[in-house]
Amino acid sequence: MTIILNKSILKVKTSRGSFLRTFMSKLIDYIKESNIELRKVVWPKKDEVYKHTVIVIGVSLAAAAFLGIFDYIFSQILEKFIK
Repeated sequence: MTIILNKSILKVKTSRGSFLRTFMSKLIDYIKESNIELRKVVWPKKDEVYKHTVIVIGVSLAAAAFLGIFDYIFSQILEKFIK
């Protein structure tokens, strides 16, 4: 790293090699820290995943039916006003 003093402004120049080393070092640290954090995660059991999946699908179908019914009702009302 070279420090250049120009018109009382401090400028720092880095060579391409040191940038790559710094980048790779930060990337490796990020991967190591991510691995440590992933070890702390409490993953759900298979039956919990199954139950939550069924709930999500059920709520999605109920919401779709609810919106579909109201869409049909409002389109019928609007159609009567348009004719």
